[in-house]
Amino acid sequence: MMFMPKPWSKKQPGFYQRIVTEKIGKKKHGRTAKIATEDQTWIRTRGYAQYNALFSRALGLNIVDYLATIKRNRPLRILDDGAGKGHFLDDLKHLLLNRGINCETTAISLYMSNWLKIYTEDARIDKTIIDPAEYYAPEKSLDAIFSFFGSIEYSHDLIRKNHLLKYLYSLDHNGILLVGFLRSKILPGGKQTKEQYAKNLMVVEDQIIERLEKMGFIASFHNIEIPFLIRAIDRFSQKGGYPDTVLFVRRI
Repeated sequence: MMFMPKPWSKKQPGFYQRIVTEKIGKKKHGRTAKIATEDQTWIRTRGYAQYNALFSRALGLNIVDYLATIKRNRPLRILDDGAGKGHFLDDLKHLLLNRGINCETTAISLYMSNWLKIYTEDARIDKTIIDPAEYYAPEKSLDAIFSFFGSIEYSHDLIRKNHLLKYLYSLDHNGILLVGFLRSKILPGGKQTKEQYAKNLMVVEDQIIERLEKMGFIASFHNIEIPFLIRAIDRFSQKGGYPDTVLFVRRI
């Protein structure tokens, strides 16, 4: 039987936090265990609003509106590479179902948080893989892959290219990949002026886009100004920095 969620609330993303808190269980003293809604580690607590603030600029539409343009005779297959606590996939599934769009969601994470466990047990996330993403090979073609400070950002330089290509070739026709990361991963700064760095970065990005086009993909880089992200994302990790660049790729 298909999972039918309660109507989506327009309140803060991760609006099922209260329900999850009630389900976590009780402490020894008998009171319900409390999950902090204000987690200082923004990288793990991000939800749909944070993903949309970053990726909608590359898509030209809100994430849900864009996914609605991908027509399939089956549920959309969506992967979150580095799902954190799973809030994004939980929010996204409800938003899509409210539009009459079925989806199969997969979360990849290095650890099983309480949120991710509950979302998976309640089928709010269809499948969760606890393993380094570099070891993961999709069993079916995918329609959308989101990597917001995910494994592509943190993979070793020697394997990042092959890891990215693995994801790209797992995309179905018109499937998309969105990666939010620091532009220094493309080109380290080194001893050069700001103007020289911007010029060299553009050359490298153009080379990557050209190579991907020869492989059958449409690609583009979108540099995001830091002040925009500060306004759009309310919680962030000082240690993790800000994702200042988005790579958008669509398989032709």
